[in-house]
Amino acid sequence: MGNGNSSHTILSNNDSTTSLSSLKSFDCRNRLHSHRAEGSFEVSMGNWKENDGRTDVWGVEYKTGKPNRHCTFRLTANQTNSIGTVDAIHFGVNDTADDNDKTEISLDITKAGRDGLRGGTISIETSASPFTRRTRQQDFSVSTETTIVSYGGGSSFREGLFVVEKKRKVNSEIAYMVTLAHYYVTKDVGLSIEVKISRKEMDLLLKWRVL
Repeated sequence: MGNGNSSHTILSNNDSTTSLSSLKSFDCRNRLHSHRAEGSFEVSMGNWKENDGRTDVWGVEYKTGKPNRHCTFRLTANQTNSIGTVDAIHFGVNDTADDNDKTEISLDITKAGRDGLRGGTISIETSASPFTRRTRQQDFSVSTETTIVSYGGGSSFREGLFVVEKKRKVNSEIAYMVTLAHYYVTKDVGLSIEVKISRKEMDLLLKWRVL
């Protein structure tokens, strides 16, 4: 995918990795930060509240500069009590290559027990033929389940890859950490977005590189 001559484009002033949760440091009046990556390709990010302030929303959009060719992400963190703790998270991807090549991916994560997470089952609707693979690895204390969904390629101008990794303690039915990642590649640009979710913290990172 890359080579030794690949350029590295900076999202923020100091690093190529921008925490989505720190987007409030940008101009919150516009609630949006945009950066042109390569040619007409543009990445936009935003953070705002809905549902009378009880839902935090993070949005990311890739714009190719051509009609009907764009990819959007939306992550919502819902608070259902008065102390402001997050009870449920929804993550969605809407990737359109053209009128006949569309892929929608979504999943939900909810609290389970004192310190666990439940969910992470991928729902996918696509006009392409996605490939899905699941693997499970286990050491003496942790079981890791990974689901990979790939789509696009072939005659499409882009390829997409969506990955969900769930970590559980051995003999536990619930996860203590869930990592979501999406990779988006064209002949000019390669981008990835990663979300790490646990009961104690929710870390959201956007990493991208121009190939």
